[in-house]
Amino acid sequence: MAAALNYMPVNTRPGSIQSMEMEVATAKYGYIVALSGTSPTGVSITVDAGQQPFGVVCDHGDPNNSDLFATGSIVSVARTGPTDVMFDATTAITKGDKIICSGNNGRAKVLAAEVDPYWLLGTAAQTITIGAADGLATVDLGIQWVAKD
Repeated sequence: MAAALNYMPVNTRPGSIQSMEMEVATAKYGYIVALSGTSPTGVSITVDAGQQPFGVVCDHGDPNNSDLFATGSIVSVARTGPTDVMFDATTAITKGDKIICSGNNGRAKVLAAEVDPYWLLGTAAQTITIGAADGLATVDLGIQWVAKD
């Protein structure tokens, strides 16, 4: 018998999508990317908790290369709407949780004790606990800067 999947996608039809150039070879479907600064359309995966995200990769990479994208690949990046996002392993997510970039390359986390200001990626669209490995959950993307009044 096949193992049960711990992921049930919610309606994942991103709103705004932009074609961007991947400037690293370490990104996969669901990874969070930021503008890289080396070209107007260049993106790379996020590396810092609370980092300013540009969007989420919504294309699948090369199946012959562990689903990774080659440097220079043109990828679709979701900016708004419900989108699959990669989370750190063992993350417990409740629908409505605020989601930010984690310190783990390209992954997301639930906002915890982070202090303003930070960049909000969006809001969790489902309740799920990620298993022993990194996994996908649906997030309603709505990138915004959150600062104290």
